[in-house]
Amino acid sequence: VAGNSFYPWYPYYGSNFWEDWEKEAHIEFFEPGGEIGFKQNLGIKIFGGWSRAEAQKSFSFFARSIYGKGEIDYRLFPDSDIDSYETFILRSHGQDNVMFRDGFHTSLASENDVAVQDYRPAVVYLNGEFWGIQNIREKVNEHYIETHYGIDPDDLDLLSTVSSSPEPELVHGSTEDYIELKEFISNNDLSIQSNYDYVASKYDLENLIEYHIAQIFVMNFDWPGNNNKLFKSKSASGKWRHIMFDSDFGFERWTDLVLGYIGSYQSYNMLDHAYGDGTVFNNPLWSTAIFTSFLDNPEFRQKFINTYCDRINTTYNTENTLYLMDSLKTIIEPYVSDHINRYGPSIYDSYTPNNISQYNSAIQLMTNFASYRPDNARNEMVEIFGLSGISNNISIYTNDMEMGHVRVNTLNINEQGWTGKYFFDVPVPIKAIPKFGYEFSYWEGIPSLEDSITLLINDEIDLIAHFSEIENPHQGLIIINEINYNSNDDHDSGDWIELYNYSDQTISLAGWEFLDEDDSHVYTFNDSISMEARGYLVLCRDSSNFSNLYMEVDNFIGDIGFGFSGGGELLRLLDSTGALVDAVEYDDDDPWPLEPDGSGSTLELINPELDNSLSDSWASSTANYGTPGSINSVFSSLISDKDDMLPTVFALHQNYPNPFNPLTRINYDLPQDEHTFIVVFDIMGRYVKTLVDKNQTAGFKTVKWDATNNKGKRVAAGMYIYRIVSGSFSETKKMILIK
Repeated sequence: VAGNSFYPWYPYYGSNFWEDWEKEAHIEFFEPGGEIGFKQNLGIKIFGGWSRAEAQKSFSFFARSIYGKGEIDYRLFPDSDIDSYETFILRSHGQDNVMFRDGFHTSLASENDVAVQDYRPAVVYLNGEFWGIQNIREKVNEHYIETHYGIDPDDLDLLSTVSSSPEPELVHGSTEDYIELKEFISNNDLSIQSNYDYVASKYDLENLIEYHIAQIFVMNFDWPGNNNKLFKSKSASGKWRHIMFDSDFGFERWTDLVLGYIGSYQSYNMLDHAYGDGTVFNNPLWSTAIFTSFLDNPEFRQKFINTYCDRINTTYNTENTLYLMDSLKTIIEPYVSDHINRYGPSIYDSYTPNNISQYNSAIQLMTNFASYRPDNARNEMVEIFGLSGISNNISIYTNDMEMGHVRVNTLNINEQGWTGKYFFDVPVPIKAIPKFGYEFSYWEGIPSLEDSITLLINDEIDLIAHFSEIENPHQGLIIINEINYNSNDDHDSGDWIELYNYSDQTISLAGWEFLDEDDSHVYTFNDSISMEARGYLVLCRDSSNFSNLYMEVDNFIGDIGFGFSGGGELLRLLDSTGALVDAVEYDDDDPWPLEPDGSGSTLELINPELDNSLSDSWASSTANYGTPGSINSVFSSLISDKDDMLPTVFALHQNYPNPFNPLTRINYDLPQDEHTFIVVFDIMGRYVKTLVDKNQTAGFKTVKWDATNNKGKRVAAGMYIYRIVSGSFSETKKMILIK
């Protein structure tokens, strides 16, 4: 309530609701469907700035031991990893007439790693009375920074800027470092590379770019002189990052006051607003100086332009913004009429629509904004940066999405035929990125064999990255044969793997590398390491533990410097050229054997002839704690005595997977040495490709087909025939390629 002594004009300073009072309250939180989330006594305060003068107040809540518990042990936001909070906010819609605008803006920004408050809409009842639609938000304080970015409050600087002062307002820590950096920027030309490099070491440039794009695109007019917070760690490596919040004035939300400044939001250049000349509401020079100075540097300016184009092509394209807008509108729609009836029309709530028709009109204006704003934003860049005005389309393809993808500036393109617009006179960095086991071959659309190119898109262009499987003479000869990833507590030897040389020759491992799925976990073999024909070699994490528990094993090396995940992981072996020799991605869940996950068994390859990428090729060791450095216990006899391990009849098995796209495996059994052909035909009987044409020793065999013909070109989807001829044996089966 207003109380007994207050100023009788907006925002009614001196009213009770401007007091910093905290009261005890009991809150109950219900999930959709009525399930109770938590109920707890908390401290409650009225929260916000001028929004305190509106009829619907915002609240902040505090968990304190004086109320019972010092934290809220509940995941307020289902998509977050945070499951404990000291405080949160129930935020009213402020100056927003659709009641989800700020959450909409920050949800878009979060797609590009801009620091934002998590958002979730709610319906609130106060003492049982309908209080309306409010938004559950995190409170931006030292606890928010600690939970999201791991910065201890004692090591934190958190600042805020307000339109009334060029000096930052201290929230937590100190303003000293920021003021010092700002003075350096104001006194030094950032177009000089050494100056730019220095400030780049103090500022998170990706965050600076993404944050400004997020504010500029939605045209948040109540910024940058207001609603601007930033933080950093006090450590030497700490860099300043901005936090986006309170963006109610964006996406076509102007008061008469604002329209008086700019004339028309469609003609107003918001990028120029972020440069700031101090002549327009809320963009004083001190609030824009840092961003403007960075744009003086050609490298930063090019990066900003291309990144802005990236975002207009993805996050801020009309389809994406309309989809998110519709999703959020649908959530609150059942309660909008009740909210309007509760708060509007009212002299105490000048922003709630008077009726549902006004609400729908506001939604329509946002829809219109989503449609015209992408081209409008590109035109702003043309005007400010003196660009040619031409933005051309580039379309991205690969010969096979299973082999790799293309990165355009900051975007990883994982779809065929993706199209984006970029400027004629701003070069765009593009890179072809192969998946593991494949390599880049060439570009189709431009004459280049380099995987990284910088392209001036001076015309419409279709760019196709071609990848191919790495051909490796060592592939299939040195194999991962046994894995110990979770030792039994009574026999903790540490993690280890066993390699097996399936060839008839000694192979040097000089310069080879063993890795798990983390590329920084690398063990490099020294020049003296080699494997004899049909020999074994163990790689262990802890050679001391290993040797103490396997005293009879001497063919091991260590310490490799890293262990393996107990929940499953990718293990890789590369030769000295960096080509893939073998890879196994094991798991501790079905269909993989379960016993090796801590019970004392190891994962053993049943037969070195089998495809070790398949779970069916592995079994739990029958010997306690495995058989490192020697034949696997699941074998029926020594590997050198192959007669007992040979198939007894010729067989051609069904390919797997089937249907497939684009890679499948074909297993076949040879009970004796024979010259073997395996050929693929289409459904009309026309020759497509020869997969095998050579003399082969007896055994269980596997061959792969990557859905290409004999010229290396991808074939069309459909049914194909594969046929084996080995001695007097022949058989045919069908397989289906899908798109």
